[in-house]
Amino acid sequence: MRLTIIPSDSTIYVDSVVHSDLDLSFIPTDIHALQWYDSYGEIEFASVFDGTKTTKQANEIIQALPDWAQQAAALVETE
Repeated sequence: MRLTIIPSDSTIYVDSVVHSDLDLSFIPTDIHALQWYDSYGEIEFASVFDGTKTTKQANEIIQALPDWAQQAAALVETE
């Protein structure tokens, strides 16, 4: 399964099918996006401005979907 989650857009893409206007407020606020490629993925973190500079944590390679991503994927299964 190819999965993309973009919380700021309230959108989830599953195998090129777009699911939008979803309530993804349960996803941690530091997440910009999640990209999943069948058996591994990548978490992209949001940039943070601290008043003087903008920083961004490096992307994290993952081997399993986090609980919040599984919860998000379950939303589109119920549509």
